[in-house]
Amino acid sequence: MPALVRRYGFSEKWIRIRLDQHEVLEYIPEPRQMVAIGDATKIGEFWFLVIRDPNAHENVYFKEVFAETTSSYQLAREDLERQGIIFTAFVGDGRVAVPWLFSDIPVQMCHFHQEQIIVRYTTLHPELPAGQDYPELNIPNTTNSLDGSFKKLKTAIAVHTGLTRVRKIKLITTLLIKRG
Repeated sequence: MPALVRRYGFSEKWIRIRLDQHEVLEYIPEPRQMVAIGDATKIGEFWFLVIRDPNAHENVYFKEVFAETTSSYQLAREDLERQGIIFTAFVGDGRVAVPWLFSDIPVQMCHFHQEQIIVRYTTLHPELPAGQDYPELNIPNTTNSLDGSFKKLKTAIAVHTGLTRVRKIKLITTLLIKRG
């Protein structure tokens, strides 16, 4: 809250009233076929699952979740399919059940996460293949696009101390829509 007071030059009470009055618009992405990048991240004390269209640089799905679970991904896919968004491929961080959940499309494990797993269990210079690429489908081989937007979001949220849970959720949701 102090950062908002300094930035806008209004009292803390005025800022609280404005935040409480702010209504987060319902976000409905345009129907399309798309490669999807998915990951969950912790923002303060909240976990958010985000599905991103890396080619459009747009977060098409975001929802507060208790934890990163396969059922969270399944619910996200079902919600998006009801809205007319069809996944042509999926890039994720390597959750075990994700290939099963997306068995009808190509699934790419983020190369960064692959490398971290390999390094953890072998050497810094593994001789194993890093995974299968799908360059002809324009599928990214990392979740960097999503991770970059998480970093910006976390930086923006970190300066806003003193906000209630409801206000923080409003702020996070608004930033996920605007920053896409």
